[in-house]
Amino acid sequence: SIISFSYIQFASLKVNANENLKDSDLAFYIIYREKAKAYMKKGDWDQAIYWMTKALDKNPKSGYTYFGRAIAKMGKKDKRGACKDIKKAIKLGELRGTLELSREMGCR
Repeated sequence: SIISFSYIQFASLKVNANENLKDSDLAFYIIYREKAKAYMKKGDWDQAIYWMTKALDKNPKSGYTYFGRAIAKMGKKDKRGACKDIKKAIKLGELRGTLELSREMGCR
């Protein structure tokens, strides 16, 4: 399925954490993001979205995290929310996987 493919692509990306974050924000960002990824792997989309959102609170310029939250929203069948996050990821420069996903989902 597109969700499985997108998750595999998302999970395999190397992340460049925003070095401009304070150490404490960076640490929490990484913890929250990893918790979200663990919930995504289980298919618990609500928890994945919750933890991705907390990660974005710490690092709102992470296109990678918007991409991850988009995948979780796709898991919940929230196409509108997923497309919104994909567009934000692209705007922030995260092009690895987002353009293909945007086309597959028909995001405009």
